[in-house]
Amino acid sequence: MGFVVQLILCFSLLPLSTTGDDSDSTEHMLDLQVDVDFPGNDVLQICSPDVLHCQRACSQHHSCQFFTFIRPDWPQDNRKFYCYLKRTASGTPTETNLKGVTSGYSLKTCEEPGERDEIQEPILTCNGSSWRLDDLLFVNANLSWREALQYCRQRGSRLVHILNSTIQTRVTQLLSSLPDEIRPVPTAWVGLERCMINPSAPWEWVETGVVEYERWHDHHPRDCCNYHCGQVVQEPAGDYRWWDACCMEEHPFICQDKNEMSN
Repeated sequence: MGFVVQLILCFSLLPLSTTGDDSDSTEHMLDLQVDVDFPGNDVLQICSPDVLHCQRACSQHHSCQFFTFIRPDWPQDNRKFYCYLKRTASGTPTETNLKGVTSGYSLKTCEEPGERDEIQEPILTCNGSSWRLDDLLFVNANLSWREALQYCRQRGSRLVHILNSTIQTRVTQLLSSLPDEIRPVPTAWVGLERCMINPSAPWEWVETGVVEYERWHDHHPRDCCNYHCGQVVQEPAGDYRWWDACCMEEHPFICQDKNEMSN
C-alpha cells in the first residue's frame, strides 16, 4: 500500500505536457530500446506510469540526455515504474542488455533555433515549431505559463516583456507574419504575472517589475481572483492586446533575447 501511495504522489507532482509536433516526437519514440539499460550519471529518479511519461520528464529536465525506465515486468526487486534520468560527459550512453527496462533519449536533442533577422521558414524544435523576428521567438508549443517561462530561461532568454510600443509592434508583426497553417494565433503567453494571494496586486513583468507601458484588452481583467498570468490576445482587427488568464492553461508563447532589454 505504501508503494502505491508513493506512485500516486510521484505522478501528481510531475504534470508533463505532450510535445507540440507529433511527427518529430514519433521519430524520437522509435529510438526506444527495449530490454536495454543506458548506464550513466543519474540526474534524477522519479516514478512514472509509463515509458513515454519518463521520456517527457527527461525532455523537460535541463540536464537529462537519456533515461532508463523500469517496466512492470522487471523481475529483480520492487522498483517497478522507476524512471532514471541520466547524462554523461560525452552526451551518449553505453548500452547494456537488461530484462525489464526500456531506455531512450531526450526529445530536446533536435535542432535548436538559430539566429534569424526576419521571419523564416519554421525551424523544428523539440516542443513544436518556432519562428524568429529580431530578438523575439514564437514557439508553437502548448505549455502552461510556468512551463513556458522555464523553456525560455533554459535557453538564456525570457518570456517577452512588452515594455514599450516598439516591442508591442514587433510582437504583432511576428504573430501576424506566421505561415498560413499557424495563423491566426488567438493567444500567446508573455512575461506578465501578479501575486496569487492578493486580488488587488499590481501586474508586473517577471524580471523588470512594475508595468508602465500598457496595452490592456477592453475585457481585462477577466477574473481577478483566479487569473494571475498574462497573455496577448488577438482582437478582431488583428492587433494584439493583453489580458489575464489561468496560469495552468496551455498556449503557445514568445521568448525574448535578454540582450534586448528595452528596444
